[in-house]
Amino acid sequence: MSDLTLEVVAKRLADLERKVAELSGKPAPKDWRRTVGMFEGSEFMAQVDAEVLAAREAEREAARAGRFE
Repeated sequence: MSDLTLEVVAKRLADLERKVAELSGKPAPKDWRRTVGMFEGSEFMAQVDAEVLAAREAEREAARAGRFE
């Protein structure tokens, strides 16, 4: 038997879940990876990202200065 790594076990589990879903007649659950890139080129998401990064940096500066909010 090959070495059991976390990746191997995860793949085997995913394969088994897919087979069980096929046998039960229920559709397989949607995979979160299909959402990767769905906001690519979105001006709104670029603004959200910029605001979140600015807020994080402000929190870092406050922490460095000893101001905990």
